[in-house]
Amino acid sequence: MIEINGISHYTFAEMESAGFARRTLERWQYPIKIKNPQDKREAWFNFNELKPKYQQMIIAKFGDPNNPLANLKEEPKLLDRYTDREIEIALTQFNLVLAYRQATDHLPHGKKTQAKREWANVVQLGLLHKRELDILNGKVSFPSLERWDKLMRDGKNTMDDLLPEKTEKQVADSLTKEQKDYLLDIALGENELKIQEAVRMAISAWGFQGINPIPSASRCAKFLTQWRDNNYHLWTFRRKGKKAMVDLTMPSISRDEDSVQFMDLWVADGHTCNFMIANPMTGKLCRPTLIVWFDFATRIPVGYELMYTENTKAVLSAFRNGCLWVGQMLGIEGGVLPRCVYMDNGKSFKNKFFINVPDFDDQIIGLFGRLKPYGLEAVTFAWPYNPQSKPVERFFVDFGGVERQFATYCGLNALDKPASLNREEKWHKGQLQKYINQNGYPTLQGAFSIIRNWVENDFILRPSNSKFLKGQYPLQKASGQLTAIDLEKRTLAIDHFSQMLLHEKHCTLSKEGFIIDGIIYYNEMYFPGKRKGKAGDDYIVKYDILKPEKVWVYYAETGKFWCTAGKAVWNKVHAMAKLGSQADQVHHKQAIEATQSIRKKALKEAKAAGNGTSMEFNQLPAHETVALPEKPKAIGTGSKKQFDLTAANTKAIEGCKLQLTPEDIEAEAEGMPVELDASGRRKILFYDEKTGQWKGSNNALMIFSKSAYETN
Repeated sequence: MIEINGISHYTFAEMESAGFARRTLERWQYPIKIKNPQDKREAWFNFNELKPKYQQMIIAKFGDPNNPLANLKEEPKLLDRYTDREIEIALTQFNLVLAYRQATDHLPHGKKTQAKREWANVVQLGLLHKRELDILNGKVSFPSLERWDKLMRDGKNTMDDLLPEKTEKQVADSLTKEQKDYLLDIALGENELKIQEAVRMAISAWGFQGINPIPSASRCAKFLTQWRDNNYHLWTFRRKGKKAMVDLTMPSISRDEDSVQFMDLWVADGHTCNFMIANPMTGKLCRPTLIVWFDFATRIPVGYELMYTENTKAVLSAFRNGCLWVGQMLGIEGGVLPRCVYMDNGKSFKNKFFINVPDFDDQIIGLFGRLKPYGLEAVTFAWPYNPQSKPVERFFVDFGGVERQFATYCGLNALDKPASLNREEKWHKGQLQKYINQNGYPTLQGAFSIIRNWVENDFILRPSNSKFLKGQYPLQKASGQLTAIDLEKRTLAIDHFSQMLLHEKHCTLSKEGFIIDGIIYYNEMYFPGKRKGKAGDDYIVKYDILKPEKVWVYYAETGKFWCTAGKAVWNKVHAMAKLGSQADQVHHKQAIEATQSIRKKALKEAKAAGNGTSMEFNQLPAHETVALPEKPKAIGTGSKKQFDLTAANTKAIEGCKLQLTPEDIEAEAEGMPVELDASGRRKILFYDEKTGQWKGSNNALMIFSKSAYETN
């Protein structure tokens, strides 16, 4: 085959071998047949100009020249015998032979051999087909090209001709596509089976299914190992997940350690501690959360806080501690702000308290927005599930040594658990319990003291050879950069700083007061006679989330200060004080007294209001005074008690007669007055001694004499 301008041409001999008759080939003319410009005796036949039925004859013999790999689909089982490397080598050799023919086949016989040698030398030097040369490890020569070309001409002129011959044993030990897929399905499971375990499972399954022949374990293991090495990112993703793939196989950003200085960038993150403390609010043990703000350039944990759970209070407290610590370090009574903050993606960090952006109807902005005019320039959040973007996590690795100091250390994972937490370790359990009985469980305050001592007397004074510290200890590097801080722009006085850290919230005034985070805040100005606002009005309430004893109230429309308010006495009273403690009972009593006092005041003011005023009663409709009927006289006692309906009760009886028809009256055996209710049932009218009213009932509670009725 010869390629001319990208079109495949076949020689006279090749056409005959494909089944064409000589006389048919001699009869064909241009554009099907052309002459070799160097040797007019030789004819070439254009594949693209042939009729489809003739093209199929060529394809059946030599394969599709326009799709050299199409014929591979005819015998997929053949490729299953070979490794990916063997197929890659054969395909590369095949492509080189095609290029070799295209470059030399059109030359006359006298010059063809020399041209082939020169072409092979150019490839060997890497001037042509460098990629193919690398795949073949530089093993390309004139004899090799001639040998490959002969294999293809003697065969089907396809890639199959270049695949190595294999013995029956080699064929039996080869893997089919189905077997490869099955091995990968097992090995790529999230249970992370070892390669040898996956191989044993696969061979066992094939034996049970009666598949024959079964490849050897070494061949299966070799395939999985090669696949893992060539596709390590896919191997990691399927077995460990996206995060592991990114951490282990993807490149990470390298930060320039000299581009920032002390107080330029603070990084914040939270860490659930690997030890237990006693929580007095629940009466149970819990793992506290450590929130840390640390300086990126010096690796100093400038601010940190330990709390029972990660929440907004913990983040704010750690930030406040950091600002005040730097101020103390510089001899300033106030806080010093960093230029930028870099935080985790957790909800405690992304709380509206920190980053709320106001719209046209919202006057409240987050803390960082309020601090922007005072030197805080930017707020950035870490990429989710990307530990490389949160360098503070390295600090928590070092912190692991502190965690192990606690008797209640619970381990990093199941394999790291101390012996006292294992079921059968009775001696260790006893030793731990003995220690707890003598010293008690760690408290939040005690744990924080241990952490603070480690940070101030060990961590920030520990030299480091990291690229950021370069043999210095953190405090040393920070001390050398203090003069670069713009104190005039980034310093807040202690009072001003405290005001800036107050949380702001739109609140509606209810009859109980302002309710914030489940706490009721109260001021006498809210209540009758003294308040300036009314229930339902909107206000802006500022409060310290770390010290919620009182709040500051401002008018929402004007922003003008109104008043302060403290915790209401009636806030969170025990549902049944008798079942609670003595303090619960005292609290309940105080709440009752306070609410009763407010009610008395309100009632007193309400009764006094309006005295001395007149009302226009003549504007009301006229009323008629109606005499009520006299009480009927009782006749008899007990169940036989009757009433004598005398003429004095005429009006009452007349009222009964208005609701009766002659049929109703005659239907009553005893002749008692009745009326019909909405459902059509008769209601006997009787006189109620307690209320002094005539009523109707379906039950004969009172019995009226027939004679008494007939007299009226």
